Parts: sequence; C-alpha cells; structure tokens
Amino acid sequence: MPATTKLSYATPWAEVVSTAKDWQALGPDRLLRMYYHLNLVRAFEEAVLEAAKQGLVHGPAHTSLGQEAGAVGSIACLETPDLINGAHRGHHQFIAKGLRLLDQVDHDPRRTPVSPAVQEFLYRTMAEIMGLTPGFCKGRGGSMHLRWDDAGCMGTNAIVGGGVPIANGLAWAKRREGRGHVAMTFFGDGSCHIGSVLESLNLAGLWKLPLCFFIENNGYAVSTTVAEQTAEPRLSSRGGAFGIPAWRVDGMD
Repeated sequence: MPATTKLSYATPWAEVVSTAKDWQALGPDRLLRMYYHLNLVRAFEEAVLEAAKQGLVHGPAHTSLGQEAGAVGSIACLETPDLINGAHRGHHQFIAKGLRLLDQVDHDPRRTPVSPAVQEFLYRTMAEIMGLTPGFCKGRGGSMHLRWDDAGCMGTNAIVGGGVPIANGLAWAKRREGRGHVAMTFFGDGSCHIGSVLESLNLAGLWKLPLCFFIENNGYAVSTTVAEQTAEPRLSSRGGAFGIPAWRVDGMD
C-alpha cells in the first residue's frame, strides 16, 4: 500500500458564525444604522416590484428581496474610496454603498426622517431602473447597469460573471494607489463556474490583489439548483484552489 498524506489548503478556509459578543462589540449605534439601511433596501425593492407590476419598468428588474443582509453587512465596513461592482441582481449592493456615502453617522432614524440627500439618491436609483433621465446613467443603464463612481459603485452587470474580471482591474488600480483601499465584487452561485471568474480568482491570487470575491449563493442560477451545477456545492471552496483565504457565512444572519 502506498503511503498517503492528507492535504489541506495552504490558505484559511472556515465557516464563521457570529456570537452575542460580536453583536455587543458592534454597539447599538452601528447596529441601528445597519438595520436602518437594511429596511431602506427592503422598502426600495418592494417599490420596484410594485412599479414593475404597474408596467412602469421597461425591461427586466431583478430585485434582491431576502438578500439585503449580505449587502448591508459586507459593505458596512467599506469606505467611500473602496470600490464595488456586481451582477445583474445588484440593487441592494448599489444602495448599501450609496448609503455609506450619504447617511451621516450621527443620523438617528428613530427621530429624524430620511435626509434630502438620501431621498434624492433613492429617487435617482429608481429613475434609472425605470429608464428615466434623472437616473445615474440617464436611464440608459436600467436595472442591471447601476453605476455611481462618486460612491465607489463601479457598475452592476447583466452578463453572468461579467463584472468579476473588471473587479480585478479595480483592485489592481487600488494597489497601485497604495492607500490601503480595496475592491469587492459580488456575484452569484451561477457565476462560480464561468471561466472568466476562475481566471480572475487565479490572477487575484497570483498578484495578491486587494479584492474580495463575495459569492451571493441564493441556491439557484435562474432555475438550476447548486446541486445540479457542481459536485462541490460548498462554493467557498473555490478560494483555496487559487491561494485565496475563504470564509463561509450565513447570509441570513
């Protein structure tokens, strides 16, 4: 019998679960702000669905109902110069990043209404989804091409996995700046098997780019389940194959 040695990834791969101490460490002010942002995203997406039912959205509108926590939680630690991009289901990420720029830290949503700046931001986002000129891209982008570079939102993308290679370029630019800022790219479970995504993982690992690959696994690529897509449904396992540390978290936490 040949001798065998059990191998493991050279980089960390683990599941992370929050504890009561984690919530206490965040403190009530940060938790309130995150909860406020989560509810703004939810209300906005419900309004998008209502507008679509009334025939006011001319084209597809992929909402993120039920996926708000992943966007708000991950973007809560980013700064304005940090860049994000995403897939076609990206309203929640776009809004969460915009709110990081506009919503003042000392704003208490329990006592004061939504600020005029946030109201205008949500109005322009809805206008873009509806194809109207007040939108951030003059209505030409629609639901799947939301971009606002002032807030570090470098564009959602209608192509499956299409935004991930672009994020490599964003991260490379941030590394060249040398100011400690990062890029984050959001994509779904269906994108994990696209060749350009795997190539992007390889390049990011090789060049040590300041890039976070955020896999938003909602269980389906259109109507195809994760189990039907891959023999390894633990999608976070992709990181270790390219020397990239990976963590799995509960997106509903």
